[in-house]
Amino acid sequence: MADPKRDLTERLAEWTEGIRDVLGTLASTGFLGEGVPGSGDAVESDDEYASEDDGEVLFEDETKEPKRPSKSSSNLEDVEDLGRIMKSSGQDGPAGKTPIAVDFTTYGKATKKPTQTVKEMAGHYKKIKMMRGVPGVRSERFAEAMRIRHCALSLVGEPIFYPHINEFLGMLHAERISSFLVCNAQHPDQLAALKAVTQLYVSIDASNKESLRKIDRPLHRDFWERFQRCLDILREKRFKQRTVFRLTLVKGFNVDDEVEGYADLVEKGLPCFVEIKGVTYCGTSSSAGAGLSMANVPFYAEVTDFVEALDRKLKERGLDYGIAAEHAHSCCVLLASGRFRVDGKWHTRIDYQKFFELLEERGADGDWTPEEYMGEATPEWATWGNGGFDPRDERVDRKGRKIEV
Repeated sequence: MADPKRDLTERLAEWTEGIRDVLGTLASTGFLGEGVPGSGDAVESDDEYASEDDGEVLFEDETKEPKRPSKSSSNLEDVEDLGRIMKSSGQDGPAGKTPIAVDFTTYGKATKKPTQTVKEMAGHYKKIKMMRGVPGVRSERFAEAMRIRHCALSLVGEPIFYPHINEFLGMLHAERISSFLVCNAQHPDQLAALKAVTQLYVSIDASNKESLRKIDRPLHRDFWERFQRCLDILREKRFKQRTVFRLTLVKGFNVDDEVEGYADLVEKGLPCFVEIKGVTYCGTSSSAGAGLSMANVPFYAEVTDFVEALDRKLKERGLDYGIAAEHAHSCCVLLASGRFRVDGKWHTRIDYQKFFELLEERGADGDWTPEEYMGEATPEWATWGNGGFDPRDERVDRKGRKIEV
């Protein structure tokens, strides 16, 4: 963070200009930017389906017969069969019939193809613009934020289950926005059909069937078989996609005595990278319902002990992996395949310019390897044993006081 006492005149000028921009936007549009779709007032379940009573009395012979389902509608027997139904609707159905559009966040509404990307980007820029001149906001960081460069498709829901995910990725890449997609290894058909992404993550939350059932509480009965199929697909993609196993360590759930099992999974999928991090406790009711508390958050020393043990197991199996980088203040360590070690130095970064050049030259189904858009050598401060804190930044506590490292 910057010191608000420095360059007072310059900061005041930036803040004043930022306020003028915000007031100008408010005067011309009447609002301060787009809100988040679907963030309006919630509708209570007992009101959602209640019919409005307009006082009209209907006699028995005047009542309308309930609508019967159309014979042409698809028979959605099970959520697990959705992929098969979508596929058959495109191949075996009438000419011109579009796949089923499903959106599990807005019940009863069909999804539409993504057409609002530019509008949503404009809304994003408006929100960033309001931070101009705020004490602690660096001018160079503000300038960087005014150019969207990366998009993380993760956290909520399952992105590869979106019927138009490949089209959406194409829209991002057309704007030269990189894509980081995270899936939970439960939808192998969709994973196999996924086109080029900048980096493909798969959440590996447990090393065995019982632990996975306990931690993820999966919906599908064949969740372990689906999980294994996804690992096979990732193994096939490893020379075309930059693949990452993401291991989230939860003390008391998937840390003790599971290193061997995780080594089995790495050997099966052979990802480019293995990212190991400690779970972040959010203090929500859902966390409590899952039996989680602060006691389940591992210390960084416990994470590093686990990483070193996993590294030893991989080497015992003759697998070419090594501990490449760390980010201690995020409780995160990165293992990397030897494919990304050049002349004794790790190259864990991405050359985004090269990625987009390859995409434009060879297309989303083009034949290239992750090594072709491998970036420059990992900075020394980010490598294993050096903590991972960028020396260009300054660590401060909650009150803005400098932390001596």
